[in-house]
Amino acid sequence: MKPWSERPTELAYLFNPAYCGWLLREAFEGYAAEKPGGMPLPVAYLVLPVVLHKPTRDLLPRAVATTLQSWLQQHPEARVNAAGRTAELAAFTREALVFLGTRGHLVVADDGGVTTAGKFKPVKGPLVERSVDLKEAIQKAKFVGRWFALAGTPASVFQAWEVCP
Repeated sequence: MKPWSERPTELAYLFNPAYCGWLLREAFEGYAAEKPGGMPLPVAYLVLPVVLHKPTRDLLPRAVATTLQSWLQQHPEARVNAAGRTAELAAFTREALVFLGTRGHLVVADDGGVTTAGKFKPVKGPLVERSVDLKEAIQKAKFVGRWFALAGTPASVFQAWEVCP
């Protein structure tokens, strides 16, 4: 990763570790609501490419009753460049995971399951209150966590997106 001061302003704002960490934490909580053991760490790397890519986020179903596999069959365009986005965002995901971990907001179990820990109180100022995009991303992150929990094994989730871990 480039030092913070050398990043383009737009990238620094969009992919800052606090924001990406907030999205990941929402996904971990959603996952834990369906499977208490925690999200497998590799699956966390799929969250940001799905949630931050607006065309994919806009296509996401409204309910977790729609299975990941059947939804991807109905919307094959969601898989276009999913592997590329996952690779491009891997460093930002790592940075967000480190950010959360060093602040005591997540726990990685011996089996690789990630759960949330500690109190997390994100700042909710005017930007959050007025930004429909931000609210939607946070809401969809929790949904994606729940959805991935119900989608099967980590290998089947990666296979469905046609992403090699």
